[in-house]
Amino acid sequence: LTTPLLAMSLNIIHRNRRLPGINHFIFSLHYTTFLAVLMIFIYVLYMTILSSIDALKWIVILGSTAYLAIALRRVYDSATWLRAIIKAMLVNVTYLITCIIVFTIAFIIACISVAWTMV
Repeated sequence: LTTPLLAMSLNIIHRNRRLPGINHFIFSLHYTTFLAVLMIFIYVLYMTILSSIDALKWIVILGSTAYLAIALRRVYDSATWLRAIIKAMLVNVTYLITCIIVFTIAFIIACISVAWTMV
C-alpha cells in the first residue's frame, strides 16, 4: 500500500526531472525491497548476535539513508552528495509518516470490522 505513495513523494521531490511516474514507481519498488531485506537482516542479527535495540535502530536508520542517498545519486543524477543525502532524509521522513498513516487507518478499519462482526 505504501509503494505508490512513496512513488508520489519521489515525483514531488524530483519535480524538475519530468520523468514518467512509472520510473518513480519502479524505484520505490526497489527501495521497499531493500528495506524488506534490511529488516530480515536486522531480525537475524537480533536473534543471534545483537540484543540491543538501540544499535539495531541506528543500523536501520543509517543504513537505509545511506543506501537511499547512493541510489538517488545514481538514478536521479543528483548534483552533489549533500543534495542526495538531504533528499534521502526527506524521502525517509515522508515514507515514515505515510506508513504511520496507512497502518493507523488499517488498524482502525480492522477494529471496526471486528466490532461489527461481534454485534
